[in-house]
Amino acid sequence: MSPDSVVSFNNLNVGKRSLALDMSFQEARDAIVRLVERSDIVVDNFGPDVLPNWGFTPERLAEINPRIITLSMPALGKTGPHRLYKGLGSYFQARAALDGLIGYSHRDITDVGFAYADTTCNAGHALVALLAALHRRNVTGQGEHIELRQLESTINFLGPALLEYEANGEEPARTGSRSRHLAPQGVYRCDGDDQWCALTVASNDEWAALCRLIGRDAWADDDRFADAPRRIAAPAPRRPPRHDESGEAIEAWTTQHGPQDAAEALQAAGVAASPVLHAGQLIDDDPQMASRGFYRRFPDGGVVESAPFILSDAEPYFPSASAPEYGEGTRYVLSEVIGLDDTTVTQMFESGAAGE
Repeated sequence: MSPDSVVSFNNLNVGKRSLALDMSFQEARDAIVRLVERSDIVVDNFGPDVLPNWGFTPERLAEINPRIITLSMPALGKTGPHRLYKGLGSYFQARAALDGLIGYSHRDITDVGFAYADTTCNAGHALVALLAALHRRNVTGQGEHIELRQLESTINFLGPALLEYEANGEEPARTGSRSRHLAPQGVYRCDGDDQWCALTVASNDEWAALCRLIGRDAWADDDRFADAPRRIAAPAPRRPPRHDESGEAIEAWTTQHGPQDAAEALQAAGVAASPVLHAGQLIDDDPQMASRGFYRRFPDGGVVESAPFILSDAEPYFPSASAPEYGEGTRYVLSEVIGLDDTTVTQMFESGAAGE
């Protein structure tokens, strides 16, 4: 599978150029020098020795361009006994104890299923660090080198769970889709194959409304369910929690309805609810996303997201072209951006130093 056939590659690289160089060639490294001279930021997520082995230490990059901001994102950092370890998203999530918070307490621990840290904490921390470095450069004129350790970034994301363990010495319980403070809350099976509806009860008034809707009117005045702690708690040791009891009653009702109908009925009663959409439904069927034009399709079959924010003095941004194929912009960058002559560019392609 090539990088340009991966959905995340297409979604994240709309409007960008793709440059392909073989860094074992001196001509390729020389081209990078010229590119750094014209750049603001260099980002890499290699192991800590990769760029230095090509001759591009942070110090060398700063010599090339004193205003350059460099961001390295090694798995575990540039120091320590595990500095050369490589890691993918599932590794960070397991080692950082994120997986230990996912799933249900009565089932085995499971992985989140995709590189969650890549698209949340690691990307978010990197963005904040880059914005801080850009602000500093605007004030001082000086560049900056940032080292963002992806494992530590992921651990940082779990701050409340770690503080809870430090405070009371107990591992935070895995609660599935339930809240530890509100009840009932969860994702409930609906009519149809793999169809679901999510809901949350945030007050006693909402609890009473839910009871009336699902035909359990007596529960609205039942002391066993008088508040969220009692709706969550187990009535006695080795007895199922009341959250299970209410969940069974809710699902007996939701399984008689499709997810959209169930959510609309719950909302009309004053209970927060939403159908659980599959990816295709979100892209093709959701009226809110359709009205916003959030998803864009291109002739090559690619689907990408528009920018999720709008600046007050700017027109909304909608992608006008899909992501480039791997190396598609190599000739343009070498010729138009860093100014190599046609003969040099041709020689780089012929030698294998450059590709497209």
